[in-house]
Amino acid sequence: LKGTDPENGELTYSISGEYFRVNRKTGDLTLIKALDREVEPSIDVIISLTDDGHGSEPSTVSLRREIVIEDRNDNPPHFNKRPYSFEVSERTKAGSTVFSDILITDDDWAQNAEISLTCAEDETPLACRTFSVSAEQVDEGKYVGIITLAVPLDFEKTSAYSLLLRATDGDNVVTAPVTITVLDIQDARPNFIGGPYIFNIRENSPMGTPVGNISVQDGDTGNPRDLQLKLIDEAGNNYFRLSNVRKDTFTGIFSAIVETAENNIDAEDEFIRENVGVYELILEAREYPLGPDDTEPTLVTRTAVAVVIEDDDDFLPTFTPAVFAEVFKVPYNPNEAFIFPNFIAGVEDMDVDPTHSKFQLRFAWTEPIPEGHIDPTDIFAFVTPYNQNPVIQSKGIITMEVLNISLLQPGTSFDLEIGAYQNEHLVSKINVPIEVARGPKSVPKFNNTVFRIRVSEDILEGDTITQISTVKPFPGMKYTLIGIGADRFEVEEATGVIKCGRKCVDFEKEKHHLFLVKAKAGDAVEDTVFAVLNIDVLETNDNFPIFEQTTGSTTNQIRRSIPDGTEKFDPPFIIRATDADLGDRISYSVQDYSMNNSGIYIDPETGELKLSKPLKWSESGEHKLVVNATDSSGKTTEQVVVLIVQAVSNLKPSFPYKVHKVEIPETTELNSQIFKAIAHDPDGQDAAIRYQIASQPEQDLFLVEEHSGIIRLNGQLDYEQKSRVYPIVIRAQDEGKPPETASATVEIHVTDENDEDPKFTK
Repeated sequence: LKGTDPENGELTYSISGEYFRVNRKTGDLTLIKALDREVEPSIDVIISLTDDGHGSEPSTVSLRREIVIEDRNDNPPHFNKRPYSFEVSERTKAGSTVFSDILITDDDWAQNAEISLTCAEDETPLACRTFSVSAEQVDEGKYVGIITLAVPLDFEKTSAYSLLLRATDGDNVVTAPVTITVLDIQDARPNFIGGPYIFNIRENSPMGTPVGNISVQDGDTGNPRDLQLKLIDEAGNNYFRLSNVRKDTFTGIFSAIVETAENNIDAEDEFIRENVGVYELILEAREYPLGPDDTEPTLVTRTAVAVVIEDDDDFLPTFTPAVFAEVFKVPYNPNEAFIFPNFIAGVEDMDVDPTHSKFQLRFAWTEPIPEGHIDPTDIFAFVTPYNQNPVIQSKGIITMEVLNISLLQPGTSFDLEIGAYQNEHLVSKINVPIEVARGPKSVPKFNNTVFRIRVSEDILEGDTITQISTVKPFPGMKYTLIGIGADRFEVEEATGVIKCGRKCVDFEKEKHHLFLVKAKAGDAVEDTVFAVLNIDVLETNDNFPIFEQTTGSTTNQIRRSIPDGTEKFDPPFIIRATDADLGDRISYSVQDYSMNNSGIYIDPETGELKLSKPLKWSESGEHKLVVNATDSSGKTTEQVVVLIVQAVSNLKPSFPYKVHKVEIPETTELNSQIFKAIAHDPDGQDAAIRYQIASQPEQDLFLVEEHSGIIRLNGQLDYEQKSRVYPIVIRAQDEGKPPETASATVEIHVTDENDEDPKFTK
């Protein structure tokens, strides 16, 4: 402090209060108590200056002064209302504010109280990528922290977040944790654990034999729904069923056993054989609503179940014919090899497993055995595409050749056994009764016992195939063709010229033909000889593609049902065609005649139908597709495919409000639009909803348009004479079968208008 005295007397200084002390002589001020601007931002003091009076009373001058305390950034920001936690639905849209009950204060002043709020990404990186954080000033030193959703949530990926807030005023930093719980909504389909499934079962297994275990869980693990499990056999053979369906109350996982049903499984069944021993099923899991308040769509998931049918060795080789009623007469021509006359037989083992259907053919004598204990293989041999004692897979055609008849006595009769052997055991046989002629005789002779020719499958009817005749012509010689399919060929009896009849060969049906050519010179058996004719069929591109018959297919079309909202066919939906022409490549295309831009397309190489967007029942409940299969020559075949989009469980429509208030003046004109009621159908089209008035206080005062939901005035209003509030119950009905309804109340409040003249009451 500094003062002056006009009389140049000695001055004395003083100051009031507890914060300062002054040197009475020099006026130097000293702070004697610590300051705190946040407690006392300014100090009022009285400073006094007194002279020595020069022999008279001293004079004093006093002044009141305010001392303003400058702020120092000595207070950190403070998070109020801690701890912080909140819940957010996984359906919340990105950009939405999800939490703002965060009050941050700083007791400092001005720039020292300016707060910035950030997310501590170094501590909670996942939360900081999912949510954004900002601060909004509401007063000096007061801010509200705002948490905003940055990206969409997915409960099934992350159900909770721990987010660390970091607030700073420039010098001081404080943090506060935030616990965020994601609320699960019913938006995830059930999930099969381990699917698609592949199981094995042996044919002829008794009913109730376990095939395999399956398990499935609702994708919404936070609040899972119960599930209905269903095994779908689109072929309808009823080979399999589900049993022992149970729920683990702790995990929410449903499990079941696929087991054999009442119909016996036969690996030789034509349907199973065509599918190479694999039986295809579809496993479906459908959600149940949690309760009456659960209006979310019930979702469905399907997966494939492939059951590999293991073959039992339950068939034995069977000969055709089973018994020879006639005796085969063999000419006695020593030192000549010739085809066994008139003999041709078939043999087949119908087991699917190659190890079960493989067998070997052998010769043996039956009682009585011809004299000399001769081995039958020294006299007879099999003429097949195989060697001696041929090994046959599944089926074959048998003819025989006589190697040396001189080892037998002329006029001998006996039975030759042809046996089928598996694992060195005789499992089936057929006896061939044989009678040897009594003596030699000059007979016709072919220059070969076996002829092999090649014929293109596009040969025309009437074209010559070959000529097979004896070396030396005999009087009255007649040639005949014997064997399966011989009726499709024409033989000139006198010359042995063989021509093609109507559709005589088809590579895709039969690649090889085996016939006996019979040459007969007279009525005696000794005048008859035989040769084997092998015809190899050469392929040409003469066939159209043929679509395979799949489960769910009929003669004209393939039908498949899929759940509403399907994004991917599960199991894969493959429309496969085959071309009987060997090595021919097929390309596929598809056209949807039900709607444009349906998102259905096909892989041109594999024939797999795919989706570029979900199929919705609300857009089209049925898609009629035409799939084209085209081979390399341009031949095209069409297949109709019908996709049925199944609606979710019949859900009720809903209004966005229970009660809605509308104000209208009492002077509203007749037929004026008052309000438009709008309801939403979660499993149908909103445009198909029909509206009606369920109740109103004054009959027919208001009307609603059935299709639009527009409410119109149909009478006169009067604020003074009639009711001032009209509660109208509006009912909305969807197009479901059976239809579902919802209702809401529209309260119409009539407001007063200056439409009445003044009246004297007396």
